[in-house]
Amino acid sequence: MVNNSATEPFIYEQTKPFVKAIARQQERPLAMAQPSVIIASSGMLNGGASVYYVKTLLERNNAAIFISGYTDEESPGRLLQNLKTGDEVELDGQKLTVRAQIKRFNLSAHADKLGLTQVIAKVNPKHLILVHGSLDALHELARTGDLRDKHYVHIPEVGEKIEYGVVPEHLRGRQQARIEAPQEFEVEVVAETEGAWIRIPESIVESDPRWQILAANGLLRAKWDGVALRLFAATEQKLMMEKAISSASVSGSDCCARCQYFEQNISCCGCMDSPLEGRIVDPSGYCLEYVALC
Repeated sequence: MVNNSATEPFIYEQTKPFVKAIARQQERPLAMAQPSVIIASSGMLNGGASVYYVKTLLERNNAAIFISGYTDEESPGRLLQNLKTGDEVELDGQKLTVRAQIKRFNLSAHADKLGLTQVIAKVNPKHLILVHGSLDALHELARTGDLRDKHYVHIPEVGEKIEYGVVPEHLRGRQQARIEAPQEFEVEVVAETEGAWIRIPESIVESDPRWQILAANGLLRAKWDGVALRLFAATEQKLMMEKAISSASVSGSDCCARCQYFEQNISCCGCMDSPLEGRIVDPSGYCLEYVALC
C-alpha cells in the first residue's frame, strides 16, 4: 500500500528511508502520517491490519493499494481488485468510494527450490539469510552447490546477530576464497590447424580454489552451450562410471552402476541387504541384491 499524503511535497532526495514495525493498533496512524509504503496482511482482507489501512487509503486519490498473491473468489480482497475509480464498496460495515489506484501483482508465496534459487541468482546477494522454513529444509537449500559457492549463507537462531561483511564462523578458508574470487575472468584462446587451446591467467591458476579443484587431475571436458564454452572436471570416478555403464549397455550385463541402490555421487552401495552396504564399490561390480534402475 502506498500513501503519498503530506503537508509538504515529498522529496525523495531529501528524505532518508527507514523501516518501522507497527506493533500495536494505536500506532497504525503513524504509518500514514507521512508518505510511506505499508506492508500488511492479510491480502484477502478477511482480517488483520490490512483492513484498517484499506479503509483509510481507499478514498485518497494520492494513494495506491497493491494486492499480491492469491485471493479467494469470495474474499473482500478479490472484490476490491475488480473495482475501478468511482465504484462504491462496503468494507467491514463501512461504505467507501474508490479513489485510490488498485493493482494486483501475481507473486506466489510458495516457491519451490528451483524458484528460490532462480530469485537468489537474479538478485545475487553476497550474504544470504535463510529464516523461513524447517531447519532441515533450510540446511538442504543451503547445501545447494551454487548457493554454497557464491554466497555467505546464514541460518540464524532467534536473537542471533548477523553483521554484513563478516564471514560466518563455520565457513572454511577455501570456501571463503571461492566466494570472494571474481565470478568471471578472461582467458586467451590460441587457434591451431585442427583445434585450439586455452591459456588460463597465471593468477587464476595459482590462487583461485575453483580452478584448482576443476583441474585437480588435469582432465577436463568442454561443452558449448551456444553462448559460452563450459568446462567440467572429468574425475576418475566419473570416467569409471561411464565406462561401466557403456560396457554393460553393450554386453547387456548387470553392474553396480546400473543398480538403483548405487549412490553415484560417492560410488557407495546403499542397499541394506547387501554385504557391501556403506562401502565404496567398483561401478562395474555386481552383487546378488542388484535391482535394475527403472
